[in-house]
Amino acid sequence: MGHRYHTLISRQDGQWAIEFGDYSRRTVQDELEDMVGGYMDIKRSNLRIITTSDDQASIEAAVAELNRR
Repeated sequence: MGHRYHTLISRQDGQWAIEFGDYSRRTVQDELEDMVGGYMDIKRSNLRIITTSDDQASIEAAVAELNRR
C-alpha cells in the first residue's frame, strides 16, 4: 500500500466523481470549502473527502464502491 491520499469527490446526477486530490487533507478541505461557498456553489451534502492509498486504482475502486451503494 502506498501513502495516504485524500480525494475530494462530488455527487453529480447520483454518481460520485473525482474532483481533486492531495497528500494534505487540509489542502483538500480548503478545496471543498471553495467549492461550497465559491466558484462552483455545490451543496456540502454533494461533496465528500475519501482517503485511500495514493495509486489511481485504489482511488477509482473507492469511488466505484460508493457508486454501487
